[in-house]
Amino acid sequence: MNKDVKINNDVGADYSSGVKIEKVFGGYFSDQKNIDDFIRIGIEPILEKFKSKNEIIIADFGGGAGNLAEGVKSFLNQQFEIISMVVVDANPDYLKEAQKKNLDTVEANLLEYSNLEGYDLIIQRAVLHYNESPKKQKQLLRNIKKSLNKEGYFVSQLSTGSKENCAMRNEIVNQAGLLPHGGRRTHLWISPEEYTDLLSQVGFENNKIAGFAKGGSWTIKKMWDRFNKNTESEVFSKNDRDEISRYNERKNAFFSNGIKIINKYLDTSDKETLMIEQSGEDFTISYQYPIFVSSN
Repeated sequence: MNKDVKINNDVGADYSSGVKIEKVFGGYFSDQKNIDDFIRIGIEPILEKFKSKNEIIIADFGGGAGNLAEGVKSFLNQQFEIISMVVVDANPDYLKEAQKKNLDTVEANLLEYSNLEGYDLIIQRAVLHYNESPKKQKQLLRNIKKSLNKEGYFVSQLSTGSKENCAMRNEIVNQAGLLPHGGRRTHLWISPEEYTDLLSQVGFENNKIAGFAKGGSWTIKKMWDRFNKNTESEVFSKNDRDEISRYNERKNAFFSNGIKIINKYLDTSDKETLMIEQSGEDFTISYQYPIFVSSN
């Protein structure tokens, strides 16, 4: 890990918990169909914008293990003579996986990374919510815009839903007790309307939803397991009653508080608006994955 690269709280949570992004939520981000949908919805319609070029220069900002970048590069190899693709991410373990796919990589905090310019296309998938304030989200988008050439395009996939759905998800995952090593997450999911507004504020033009990829979902239990599965195995393998008791207390509190949060939102919104379904004692919380296309 590069000590000069500052990892934000939520990226650090994945890193310290040993989260394998390609396996998260049933392998959504490594699923070839989901990669193909991103290409079909977001990339294919703008190909004609680059038809005069022999070479196309691309970056995946927050590209992790390089699954999307690999798919996009493979597709564009059929359209252009030369493809230059780089994956930019703050997680060194993810970048090692991207390098195995013969992708160039840069280890960097996306809020600070603004050294490169001249990209024809920048892609991004489910990254924005790792930045916990509108100010930081705008800074990320500014860096992306700065890195594009004047005729460049930004194709991004957002984890989103209604304003109520986003607010509820934020409140559940940001509560204390989820992370095994202390602290708390600082997610900020926002609605499509709020995202379009941010894109416009930083100067992107022609912002539109090109289509929808397959949506996602999680339960409170699945969110807990994402960060605590390894810790749970370690705790129970020691067979220390006090440590097991503390672990179960933290787990039960997170689950109980999560249910209370959902019920609070049900007082003012219906299940359809919140995109939830009850699953026994738990809830399945769904969200959308629209793909946006923006021009510089």
